[in-house]
Amino acid sequence: LTNAAGQHCDVPVAPVEPEILGKILVGEEVDKGDSYAYIINKPIGWSILGSMNKKVSKAESPKVVHVEKQEKEVVDVETEQDDTSLLDLDEAELLQLMTPKEIRELKAEIEDSSTVNAKPSKGSRRRSPDQDRTVNVERSSTMAASFEPYTRPSILKWLKEFLAQEGKPIRGGKYWTAVAGASNVNDSGLVIICPKNMVDNIFIDYAKYVAVVGNGKFNAARPKDSMEIPKDLTKIEILGKVKKGRSEDQVFTVGMTIAEKFSTCDHVTQLCQERLSDGIRGDQAANPFDCRAPRRLIHCNAISVASLTFDDGAEVETQLWPDDIAIYADRRNNHGFTKGSFLGRAELAENPYTTCYREINGAADGFPGWTVDRYDKWLLVQHDDQFPRGPLPSIHDGRTVGIYYINSIQNRGIMGRQSMRATLLEGQPAPELVPVKENGVTYLATLDKDLSTGIFLDQRLQRAWLTRNCNNKTRILNCFAHCGAFSIAAAKAGASTLSLDLNKKFLERIPEQLLLNGVESRDRHDYIYGDCFDWLTRLSKRGEQFDIVILDPPSTSVGTKKKRWSVKKDMAELVSLAAPMVKPGGLLWTTTNSATLHPIKFANMCKKGLLEAGINAKLERISPMPIDFPGIETPPVKNLVWRIS
Repeated sequence: LTNAAGQHCDVPVAPVEPEILGKILVGEEVDKGDSYAYIINKPIGWSILGSMNKKVSKAESPKVVHVEKQEKEVVDVETEQDDTSLLDLDEAELLQLMTPKEIRELKAEIEDSSTVNAKPSKGSRRRSPDQDRTVNVERSSTMAASFEPYTRPSILKWLKEFLAQEGKPIRGGKYWTAVAGASNVNDSGLVIICPKNMVDNIFIDYAKYVAVVGNGKFNAARPKDSMEIPKDLTKIEILGKVKKGRSEDQVFTVGMTIAEKFSTCDHVTQLCQERLSDGIRGDQAANPFDCRAPRRLIHCNAISVASLTFDDGAEVETQLWPDDIAIYADRRNNHGFTKGSFLGRAELAENPYTTCYREINGAADGFPGWTVDRYDKWLLVQHDDQFPRGPLPSIHDGRTVGIYYINSIQNRGIMGRQSMRATLLEGQPAPELVPVKENGVTYLATLDKDLSTGIFLDQRLQRAWLTRNCNNKTRILNCFAHCGAFSIAAAKAGASTLSLDLNKKFLERIPEQLLLNGVESRDRHDYIYGDCFDWLTRLSKRGEQFDIVILDPPSTSVGTKKKRWSVKKDMAELVSLAAPMVKPGGLLWTTTNSATLHPIKFANMCKKGLLEAGINAKLERISPMPIDFPGIETPPVKNLVWRIS
């Protein structure tokens, strides 16, 4: 099972760099960069030192660590955790993450499937022993999976290069430490970087933070050596509350001031848990299976620091909060629009690399039954008429030329199977295929042909991972490929792809999208129209092997033989067919959009399929929803990434 501490958020694809906002003299030599402590505005996803992963293109087996990782009060940049480390959770710890009803259902299923390691049941699609032996021989002779080496951007590396250009070179990472502010890779905002041997020369007057509290009452464990901060040195202010439609998932935006201590976002987490009886939203150290934001939502927005050896000090404050916090905090003026961007989507609206995202996400944004998606200059509104209509941005804002409307049931799992079509509500009609960008990759969407547009916007983080981590040696099997968005993202990075889907019309969009992205080597990209279960069996018989196999099925479907299939009933069988085709060290992606399926229950279904196939695997990553899909309670879409041994 996955290590919460290793579940770092991804760096935005749009280039966002740190910025030095202040510095104080702490050493004797005024002309040397090593004599200063720096206040740096750290973007989301940047670590202090950088990724600790080795720069290798072949997957390596990650080491297993224990959940209770101790952290120093002054962050030692040499001990930042490897992104691919794993966690062992025992049964008792898992049960603590579930409700009594979910526990009863899970135990009943375990009893029903107690023969999982015995012979396959009648009617199972599992291969014969002879076929299994053939595949095992193929696996043993296959090279390990190949991915692009990825190094997380480093604050200290950036600082060293920046100061070198200014003619003030500094020493490397081992000489420095983070003493206050946004010291964790997932945190954002101000951080103080100081030479290790000069930490005693600085005094923190105060540090101010803003945090989103409301994590389903799931709290992170307190580090064993955590520093106790006296109450008289802290101040908590409630900046905003989000309660509408959230009886079991209320959210508070709080401001916190910590005086006269070397505080970090870890201290903010503990103080909020102790005084507000709830965790920080998105804190995967509290519950990695129920991650309600892409990261731990804490931002350091002000710091005042003084030198104890020189008459020098600095006081810095930032005015803007990141989108993922603003989406909960920016709810004044009756949810009013500002320059066409709604509720914390400002960074997306201004990002030239992404022109498709969700403007309004129904009840989570305060408007049940009302979702608004942007596809470049057109909006697509989906409305459940059991609820009143919500607001819309004006088509006169310079960013919107037309609005399409469809009265539909809010269920991603049935998209594409209804005869309903969107109609033009206002403005100019869209072309038959609308080119949209997402993290620099171009896709084609339709607004009035089907209920499905051809790209599921809630999978943006997964597609970004593919464009960042694939290379020309990576081979992808994309099952239930739809219009091939996963395949396009991987192909853009150089990977070869095989896309399977039961709908030929959707698959026919893939070649044109490849050409739009400059991918012309057609012999590296295949598309197969047919039942995924049948084709998985055929591909396995051939001994086909892939670096990544993606399983993103609809909640329910009907195959070519009119057999009704559902995630809740058949996911284990699907995994057992797909897993043997993953190369050693490769990844099996399992996704479900079933909102009623608990993530731990879904994980156990996948684990059952792995056991049936005789495959050893670790759950390496649980990917959250993107920031423009805020939710209420457990996220409806579950994305689990398994590393195959």
